[in-house]
Amino acid sequence: MELDVRVLRDSRFVSEVKPEAFRAGVMLWCAAWHQLPAGSVPDNDIELAKLAGYGFAVREWKKVRAQALTKFVRCSDGRLYHEEVSSKALAAWRSRLEHFYERAKDRLRKANKARSLETPPRPPLPELTFEQWNERRIAGAVPMEKAEAFAGIPPNSAEQFPGIPPENALKGEGEGEGEGTEREKERRKEAKKHAQAAPPAQRATDSDQPPEVNGHSPTKAGAVCKSMRKAGLQQTNPGDPRFLALIEQGASEEEFVGIAQEAIAKRINAPWAWVLKVLQERRAEAAAITLAKPVSKQNEPSGRLPEYVAPKQFTPEEQAASDAARIAAMKRLGRVAS
Repeated sequence: MELDVRVLRDSRFVSEVKPEAFRAGVMLWCAAWHQLPAGSVPDNDIELAKLAGYGFAVREWKKVRAQALTKFVRCSDGRLYHEEVSSKALAAWRSRLEHFYERAKDRLRKANKARSLETPPRPPLPELTFEQWNERRIAGAVPMEKAEAFAGIPPNSAEQFPGIPPENALKGEGEGEGEGTEREKERRKEAKKHAQAAPPAQRATDSDQPPEVNGHSPTKAGAVCKSMRKAGLQQTNPGDPRFLALIEQGASEEEFVGIAQEAIAKRINAPWAWVLKVLQERRAEAAAITLAKPVSKQNEPSGRLPEYVAPKQFTPEEQAASDAARIAAMKRLGRVAS
């Protein structure tokens, strides 16, 4: 809220009211600035006591009420309006309206510039005065930041700003007036020529091919990006050097799609960067893994089936000695177990 220091310094409110009433009055000014309607306070002692800083001490508030409410006037809606605060609120509101009116005029100027460059050129849209703009805005319940300054609305308002969203039409991006529009028209003409020159089998809609290869045979990067978009990862960048390096190193489309689905399932904030990082790490881990060759040692399995060896044939004497030794060993084991 703007404060007129000279008027306040020389006013009777400063020189005649008590300090407690002066403090309460200034508190009410501040409260009135943020009330609806601005510049007013409710005519209720309980609420006024709280707004003036007295809390629940309504009896103490009533002692300074008359002086604190200096220049507050009761109006037909039952609220108390301060003369100076209300006038400053009206001035601030009009200044805000005029700001958005000037922005609407700038959008209208750019729209008329684009219409004049069309073939054949279309007539410019008529401009509304501030009062006409504000009356139409209020009658149509249109927010001030969205109200336009032209008298008629074209059938397709999006065509007024080809290539430039309406909310960004005032941002020049370092280009001259109308230069972005002309450049967008040239780009569309070139794209149309490429689409007409392509064979019928290659003519497709934007949803059928990756946007970076429309009208041409899709590259591997474009095909991978298309598959990732089908998997749910919409933010892809076929020109990313890290992405191209992974494809050059032999990363398959299935690897990209699998990790993309994993990023979507985990709801990663930056899925594209996460996919590239995770794929690079996993490929590095896989490359570091080496399969150890089986090394055969004495009395250890070699990993291969042993060659067949025919059992040794014992003589009757050797067989009898072997049976006697086996029986004796079993008896010894039986005694140890018992």
